[in-house]
Amino acid sequence: EDLNARETRGNFEAWRDTMADRPRTADYAMTVAARLLSWAFKAGKLDVNRLAHADRLYNADRSELVWTPAKIAALEAAAYPELRDAFRFALYTMQREGDCVVFGRQHVKDGRFRIRQQKTGAIAVGPVLAPVQAIIDRAPKDRLEFLGARSGKKWGADHLRHEFRKACSKAGLPEMHFHDARGTGITMAVAAGWDAGQIAAMSGLTLTESSRIIESYFARGALDAAWPENPYRTESGNRGGNRDVQN
Repeated sequence: EDLNARETRGNFEAWRDTMADRPRTADYAMTVAARLLSWAFKAGKLDVNRLAHADRLYNADRSELVWTPAKIAALEAAAYPELRDAFRFALYTMQREGDCVVFGRQHVKDGRFRIRQQKTGAIAVGPVLAPVQAIIDRAPKDRLEFLGARSGKKWGADHLRHEFRKACSKAGLPEMHFHDARGTGITMAVAAGWDAGQIAAMSGLTLTESSRIIESYFARGALDAAWPENPYRTESGNRGGNRDVQN
């Protein structure tokens, strides 16, 4: 591969984003790669260091980085339909990208979903909110997974991250990542009045983690009116999870 090519940075960022659940590790790997390219540039082996001033994933507190309506509108204007569906799916199921891309008909029954999360093995259970049901309704009947790439094939988590990062850059939102949709969904549920048990059941977090998120939300006087249209409100106090959550 020509490391002078313009797409070099995007390719490295896509590789880094495969470690998005370990942001410090991802940033360290990117730093090492940038130093190698810097050495090659100074040694005259490259015309340019495409990783100079590379963005970092790690932020001491990403809880402030939520998808507000303005950001959602900008992203959806920049994204193609299949990418918008993947984003909405994460936003309204509280699931990670690796779980979103395998989410299928076997996980849904009677208006609820149940899925074992790949990262932790936790069982996530929750209501199928209206935006997710709309995606399910228009998914091809001959495809097991509800989400698919623009090619019509199944999404790969790495491919989804790469495409999403390009859409964020196009929308002028380089600081946002796909995994922030999960956190935003949890924040929207808090704003809608969900309790720690409901959030733990749907997100796969423990009760302790969910309680900490709720405390953080109210401590920063957060975003009660940020989402005039919040699908989580239709489920507030109605249908929490029905699994045993961990403390």
